[in-house]
Amino acid sequence: MPGIKNDVISAKMLATGQKVRFEKTDDGKVILKGMPTDPPDPYDSVIALELYGLPKPYNYDRIPL
Repeated sequence: MPGIKNDVISAKMLATGQKVRFEKTDDGKVILKGMPTDPPDPYDSVIALELYGLPKPYNYDRIPL
């Protein structure tokens, strides 16, 4: 997931509360790791991120993603 300036405190599967490992890169990408092979919802599994403070997006104008 690109574009998050905030530090990420935690990540979890919303349906089950299962913690999700993650890595935050210097350019604002959050990389989710160790996702379950069988998602709790086969169509729309939601990952909840807990951030420090209100969400602050990077400005990606004119930068190819």
